[in-house]
Amino acid sequence: MYSKDVYELAHQARAKNSKKWVAEKFRSTLEDYNHCCAVCGEHNPFALQLDHVEPTSKGGEDTPENWQVLCGPCNNVKNNIHGMARIPARQPSTNDQDKVAAHVAFRIACQALREEQK
Repeated sequence: MYSKDVYELAHQARAKNSKKWVAEKFRSTLEDYNHCCAVCGEHNPFALQLDHVEPTSKGGEDTPENWQVLCGPCNNVKNNIHGMARIPARQPSTNDQDKVAAHVAFRIACQALREEQK
């Protein structure tokens, strides 16, 4: 697990490049998601990203109700899929095999949803 100082450093780095209210809401969303990716449990604060459940390009709102925390690889897999349910928060994972299994299952689920939307 990372110390609170590392999470604060990551938060400050993001805050410099974003609006203050977004930085504060991101901090709140991070807390809601136990400071880890909702899919795989990655808890490296520099890998975490704010994802829009319903992409803004597909009409989703830029509000905390439409936000979830994903790591970079999981967010890249999800990409611009719309119609996907919000992923509930989970506990951080330190088991690399569990993370890989979660990535594979998520990739398969996203691919199936893309096929349905064609």
